[in-house]
Amino acid sequence: MAETAAGYKTWVQDMEKKRQDQLQENVRVRNQELKTFADKKREAALARAADAAVETEKAAAAAGRYWTWLSDTKDKIDRRECTCAPFLRSTGVKSVEELTLIKKAELAMECDERDRQYKDWLVSVQKPSFVLPFNKECNTVAQRNQIIDAQAKKKLQEMSVTTTEYNKWVKECEERAQEKLMAKVREKLNADAEFDNKAKAAAAGLQQKMADCKKEQARIAEQSRREVKEMYDRVQKRPLMVEQAYRHNKVTNATKLPDPPSNGIKIVTKVSW
Repeated sequence: MAETAAGYKTWVQDMEKKRQDQLQENVRVRNQELKTFADKKREAALARAADAAVETEKAAAAAGRYWTWLSDTKDKIDRRECTCAPFLRSTGVKSVEELTLIKKAELAMECDERDRQYKDWLVSVQKPSFVLPFNKECNTVAQRNQIIDAQAKKKLQEMSVTTTEYNKWVKECEERAQEKLMAKVREKLNADAEFDNKAKAAAAGLQQKMADCKKEQARIAEQSRREVKEMYDRVQKRPLMVEQAYRHNKVTNATKLPDPPSNGIKIVTKVSW
């Protein structure tokens, strides 16, 4: 029972260790994925920056070629020889230079007016003319910290309740396992006791049978010895046919024959059993 309980506790600890290892592995895989994503993002940003730099260089090269072409074209036009004198006519139309100066003056006036309006706007913005209403739904830093602490306490309480329920469930499982083990042990002990009783009864019966068999063998042996002795006595007491014939001839014949040797030797027929 102690070994089973220790094995069960070891299994629970191994399962918890495996779960922790799996969580750490998941965290490591997630960190690796985030790192890979950041590397890909950085590489994409570098690639975009390189493409933008290439495009900028291309645009700068095209602009340089354009301005070079424009400068060369102007130089060629300036160096061109005039074959005829220009016609000067007083048409009353303003020249391009005059129109350009007029346009520049208008643009300068517009820019001045825009700058003045912008400065006036800056002055008006620097001095607020109203106060923002207080939003009661927003929480202060202290309230936010209190809410976070309350949520943390609630989570800790829930975790404590969950841990208590888990420990209770583990204890109940251990008790059920202990009860099953004790029931199996009791069944095993009862079965062993019943087997021992049956074995003792069988041994007693076997001893009784062996005693009866020994008695029966002794009786049969005694009976056999008695029968052999009785048979031997009958054989010893009954004369043989040879002796009867010898005695008969001895009586009838006139000639006296010598008696058989009386050296104590007796002729006995062999009896097979």
